[in-house]
Amino acid sequence: AQDADGYLWVGTWGGGLARFNGDGFTTYQVGDGLPANRIEELHLDRRGVLWVATTLGLAAWRDHRLAPVDLGVADGVRVRALAEDDESRLWIGTDRGVVVLENGRFQPRSAGGAEPLVYDLLVEPEGVLAVTDRGLVRFGAAGGATELPGPPAPPGSLRAAARTGDGLWVGTAGDGV
Repeated sequence: AQDADGYLWVGTWGGGLARFNGDGFTTYQVGDGLPANRIEELHLDRRGVLWVATTLGLAAWRDHRLAPVDLGVADGVRVRALAEDDESRLWIGTDRGVVVLENGRFQPRSAGGAEPLVYDLLVEPEGVLAVTDRGLVRFGAAGGATELPGPPAPPGSLRAAARTGDGLWVGTAGDGV
C-alpha cells in the first residue's frame, strides 16, 4: 500500500511491517505496536488509515503512530482479510467470522450458526462476499447473510475471490481457480 505521504508499506510473513521511503526500509514489529509479526493483509482506507491484519489481531497506522486495535471479539484472533465498502465501512475477516467497523464501533456480523473462518472479502454491488471455510457467504446491505452455491471444489478449499468482466473468480487451496 502507498499512503498520502508517499511511503510504500509492505507486510511480511515474520518480519513485521516495513515502510519504504525511497532510500531504505524502516520496520515495525510487535514491540512497535503490531499484535504479531506475520502480516496477512494491508488496507489503506479512504481516510488515510493503514489497517494491518496479522495472525494475532489488527493494528492501525494513523497520525504517524502504529497501535493494536481491540475488535471486541477476542484477543489474539487471526485477521486474514480487509475490505472497505462504498459507505466507508471497514470489513474485517477473522478466524471467528466477520466484524464491521461502522461509525467508530466494531460490530460482529453473523453468518448464521457457528461463525466461519474467513479467508477473503470482496465488495460487490449486492453486498460483501466472504470466502469462508464453509463456502461463499454474502452479507447484504440490509444486514442479513446468505450462503451461496460455490464452485465444484472440495469443502473447505476456497481461499480467494476476484471479479472481472468475465465473472467471479474463486481460488482454492490445491484445486485451481
